[in-house]
Amino acid sequence: MSESTNPRSLAIQALILDRCRALGLSRSELVRRAGFKNVAKGIRRLDELCGGELQKTEWLMKGLPSARAGAKPRRGCLPRDGEATRRDQM
Repeated sequence: MSESTNPRSLAIQALILDRCRALGLSRSELVRRAGFKNVAKGIRRLDELCGGELQKTEWLMKGLPSARAGAKPRRGCLPRDGEATRRDQM
């Protein structure tokens, strides 16, 4: 079943996959940046998070902000002129 036809497809999955695409990160690079040394285990946790598992994936969720920190957005993914970023609003 594809993501769009799967009624159990969650918003967190779409958010993570969209941000990875926008930042040019592979799933393995994402979990590495989130702090996993064992990439296979990190990808399993990422799959569990995308499936809605919150208890087993707490460590991954805590690492996601730092995983994104070093990534540079792909062209066309930056805020438009006049749009404030979250960092600008702080």
